[in-house]
Amino acid sequence: MSKNVGLALRYVMICVIIEKTHCEVFMNSAKIIRELRESRGYSRKDFSEHTGIPVRTLEDWEAGRRRPPEYIPRLIAYQLKYEELLQTMSDTTTLDKSIEKGNMDERSEQ
Repeated sequence: MSKNVGLALRYVMICVIIEKTHCEVFMNSAKIIRELRESRGYSRKDFSEHTGIPVRTLEDWEAGRRRPPEYIPRLIAYQLKYEELLQTMSDTTTLDKSIEKGNMDERSEQ
């Protein structure tokens, strides 16, 4: 085997490895986006309205026809987590106010 053939073969193997890795990352992004959507119980339409991402884009990402930018799954996850934390804080504040009101009502009855 000549040196050029060996180098060409090595180049082809590296390209195959890179493409396989690239495809795995792409499929993981699509899977992550779908799992985030489903974990919140959103339909694609509802998720689209919630995130501002067009429905067709979500469909294409989830079906593997298009590739989301690498940062999108993380950004969506951060958005959903932030909203969850805000909701938790709101629930806690409401509970605290309810407890305070209950204590005040008890004091006024005495």
